[in-house]
Amino acid sequence: MQDDYVKFIRFAQYKIEQTGEGIVAIVTNHAFLENPTFRGMRYSLMQSFDQIHIIDLHGNSKKTEKTPENEKDENVFDIQQGVCISILIKQKGLKKVVKRADFWGKRDIKNKQLYEAEWNNIEWNTLQPTKPFFLFTKQNTEYRELYNSWLSVKDMFIKKSLGIVTGRDKLTIKDSFIEIKNLINEFVKLSPSEAREKFKTGKDVRDWQVSLAQKDLKTSGVLSKNIRQISYRLFDKKFTYFTGRSRGFQSMPRGEVMRNMIFENISLNVPRQVFRGNFKHVFISKNLTGANLLQSANGQTHFPLYIYQTIIDEKTKKHKEIKLVNFTYNFKKLITEKYENKFIPEQILSYIYGILHSPTYRKKYSDFLKIDFPRIPFLDNTEDFEKIAKLGAELIKAHLMEEIPEYDIAETYDGVVGNDTVEKVKFEEVKNVGRIYINKTNYFEDIPEKIFNFYIGGYKVIDKYLKSRKGKELQIEDIEQVKDIAKILAFTIEKMEELENVTNEII
Repeated sequence: MQDDYVKFIRFAQYKIEQTGEGIVAIVTNHAFLENPTFRGMRYSLMQSFDQIHIIDLHGNSKKTEKTPENEKDENVFDIQQGVCISILIKQKGLKKVVKRADFWGKRDIKNKQLYEAEWNNIEWNTLQPTKPFFLFTKQNTEYRELYNSWLSVKDMFIKKSLGIVTGRDKLTIKDSFIEIKNLINEFVKLSPSEAREKFKTGKDVRDWQVSLAQKDLKTSGVLSKNIRQISYRLFDKKFTYFTGRSRGFQSMPRGEVMRNMIFENISLNVPRQVFRGNFKHVFISKNLTGANLLQSANGQTHFPLYIYQTIIDEKTKKHKEIKLVNFTYNFKKLITEKYENKFIPEQILSYIYGILHSPTYRKKYSDFLKIDFPRIPFLDNTEDFEKIAKLGAELIKAHLMEEIPEYDIAETYDGVVGNDTVEKVKFEEVKNVGRIYINKTNYFEDIPEKIFNFYIGGYKVIDKYLKSRKGKELQIEDIEQVKDIAKILAFTIEKMEELENVTNEII
């Protein structure tokens, strides 16, 4: 809300309100049209102006926007952020209306459209912005009432938080237990200036400073038990040192919530808003979770299934942790009324995970899934519930890599012996067999293109795993991990098809 363009629009709005009527015509960033953060701004503009006309010129390379025909969409300027023209009119007697037009395609096509356009020949779509978001975009109104009647995931869990922001990933995230252990033991012994120089931490900022990071380590006692696994990226677990204290070794460790993940637990991860494309932003974790696990607009939110409360044992007088279900009172009430305590928390989580992987659900409620936390339909029919929960549980086991599915794919890694450094990742089909090259000579073979192109969140999964190792030599465990991921993605596609068959007529 501090962006200058927002201030310019507000200033223009103020001047028109002072004069009583007039027109504002302005070219700006187009983020305010659909971003939930700007709902108050959109509502205010609707109150001030009688007619609002928007020409969205798109071209947002940050979202890799494509035309409705899935072709290249270019910006009218040499910038990454999408652009729109807003024409805001205030005049007594005008009928209140919000209209929008969309110009897609290459820059020269858009410029030609703009040059030749006349007010009456622009293809305007009349919008009906409604609460809570008052979106300046065309909405699927057919299912809105039904969708809004369901409970949001944010209202199902008592404790939740965004993922961990370390402030210095290169320092605080390492591939192995021994690497992070050696690092903290060395880092804590150096002076702040020596540590900054040796570990190339850069300048101190408000939320991360070398001296504060060292103080956090010393206060905790530099204990091996504080070295924890973290789900850093999809299928990519690493290690960090976790104390739970903010502005310490980690900038924002989300200690109150994340401490629950150092015990036996499992968490659902979904974002509030989808950054680009349609909803495919859901994953599961049994560890601490990084902020960019799913690459979404404002990071994903972490919902642990259980929370642990520290109490004093009356017999031993020692502290102990008791395990509590992290469900809100209203959610427990809903589940109890529908299913009479027939299902344990893990089954309920599995059901939610299954629904979120249903292609029917994702397509039917696509408009709503982009702008706020998902809402979940809880079916009256327990047989349907059990089918969805079973498929969700199978996906959870696979995504946690607790069970690697058996698939006759991705069995081969080939090429020049010793040339295992990741240089450029690309997919090619050779004699009808899919290959994923990591450099000019070495490749994984027999991986179908749909698996290479499979997204979870904003990441093309295998592509991201390999590119995060660019410049590094793949180890045997990395090679096996890629093969396992390919099989898991094939399994995911199969289970999503089964979920579509189950949910097609009932949600």
